[in-house]
Amino acid sequence: GRVAWDGLVVDVTDLKNHEIRLEESQKIARLGNWNYDVATGQIKWSKQLFRLFGRDPAQAEPTYLENLQLYHPEDAAKLHQAVEQALATGES
Repeated sequence: GRVAWDGLVVDVTDLKNHEIRLEESQKIARLGNWNYDVATGQIKWSKQLFRLFGRDPAQAEPTYLENLQLYHPEDAAKLHQAVEQALATGES
């Protein structure tokens, strides 16, 4: 499919195909992923992550702090420390 915006045409077919393959791979491997937009504070979960945690995808994703509570406390502390370091240094 193509998306037009202000006279610019971009073919997003490959991107959509990659997303479909990623979703299928996550389902087979029983993995999920989430992205954290530090500018807005929003978390975006993959469909598979909703399945793994038994949450309804129609519900909103958890907040960053709610997301951390889903992890073992030691892992949540490591994850939070990594996020804080990335925010402080600008590194991923």
